[in-house]
Amino acid sequence: MSRPLVACAAGLLLVPALAAAQSEGNATNAPAGAPAGYDPSAPPGLQEKDADAPADAAAARKRAQAKRRTFMCKNPRDPRTARRPYECRMPWYEDLGKDIGRAWSWMTDEATRLGITPSVSYTTQIMTNTSGVTPNAGQELLYAGQLNASLNVDFQQMARVPGLSFYVAATWGTGGQFAVGEDGNYFPPASAAAGTGFWLGEMYVQQSLLGGNLNLALGRLGAGATFATLPAFGNYLNAAINANPAALGINVPSFPAPPPGSEWGLQAIWFPNGNWQLAAGIYNNNLQSAAGADHGADFQWNQGNRGVLGIAQLSYLLFQGGTDDEGPPGQYSIGGYYDGNYYGVLPNQTTTTTGNWGLYAMFQQAVFQVGGPDSSIGLTAWGAATFTSKTSVNTMPVSAMAGLSYQGLIPGRSNDILSTGFSIGRVSPAIPSVTCETMLEVNYQYSVASWLNVTPDFQYIWRPGGLYVLGAAVAGVQVVVTL
Repeated sequence: MSRPLVACAAGLLLVPALAAAQSEGNATNAPAGAPAGYDPSAPPGLQEKDADAPADAAAARKRAQAKRRTFMCKNPRDPRTARRPYECRMPWYEDLGKDIGRAWSWMTDEATRLGITPSVSYTTQIMTNTSGVTPNAGQELLYAGQLNASLNVDFQQMARVPGLSFYVAATWGTGGQFAVGEDGNYFPPASAAAGTGFWLGEMYVQQSLLGGNLNLALGRLGAGATFATLPAFGNYLNAAINANPAALGINVPSFPAPPPGSEWGLQAIWFPNGNWQLAAGIYNNNLQSAAGADHGADFQWNQGNRGVLGIAQLSYLLFQGGTDDEGPPGQYSIGGYYDGNYYGVLPNQTTTTTGNWGLYAMFQQAVFQVGGPDSSIGLTAWGAATFTSKTSVNTMPVSAMAGLSYQGLIPGRSNDILSTGFSIGRVSPAIPSVTCETMLEVNYQYSVASWLNVTPDFQYIWRPGGLYVLGAAVAGVQVVVTL
């Protein structure tokens, strides 16, 4: 392990001791004067700092906090549990006793008491091209599956170490990859087709400071789990947008979140006030580790890579911070990255250069909400774009995507979501005879039960691979079971 990483690890290990010293004398590990029910994960402006505050002000703060959690955790049954923001790593089994019996409910109650939050899900996607061809045949039927499991251990609850937690995730993949066009395409129709076998996912320790307004994580991380992702992206099956804009992973191999791989990294998320969020991370860009070598357990720092991957993102959280925020919530983010690794020069990559950079922007906004500002029923719009001027090394230097999701469109089906999305990516002009690849997706997420979602899906891909060839229509279904 390199000296900088050892220094980072040593510094992080000192944080719990400092936090404990700050909270000494307070049996609840909360700041002096904090009221009952103090939540260290809430941004500033959401804490009940004044125990004598009027009841209506306290209620307003709780509503604001609930609104933020509702926005960030739009997909509480997201199959990629390892990619949930830390705000969403909450107990998932309040009503589980109704689903699978009293015995399991007792076990999960005990886990809650100990500060342990497990999560298990299984996702399967079955797809076929109804027109056009695949690289393997005229028509092909795909099955892809992911069994995802994660465990979050809260040491504040378990051992009274203020703000310290540990997180680990793993994936078991089955099935095959799916592409359309004679030579394949850049926007895979099946985002669950990450490969076959077992992978160790993210594994890190996290320290919460400043009343939950600063969160530090150190360990095995995936940049795409924190950066350039929004809750609405999980409504889609195509990897053009789920779980990040595809161009970021196409251009920067060390960016995507696991599966299959992860890298050593350090990241921080800071809320300077209730409406602003600043996130930054630095990651080892070992491409073998990022590709899932040794089943996600390739812990080597350097295997021919150079430099690090650094990312920063600034977000404005609309109607999610102050106690008087009463309006449709949204998030608006801009971010940028720099990777110091080696890159092959297009089109044949027989020569290399060092360094790569890019920018991205994204938003998600509730257009209107049926039933008031705290309701999740209504229409949500989202959009994203990526850009880099280095067309000599980036296969997709420019991309854009946008979409709409309506939850509860059918009366009596308040948890169902109808979604449509459009994505376009310009293939680098350094590659001869190419243009843009374009994708349209429409699906309906049918909530059978709190633990079961079924999503019929239709996609159409124009100019697969950016080539001047016939497009392909894809029909499929996704089934997600989440406990």
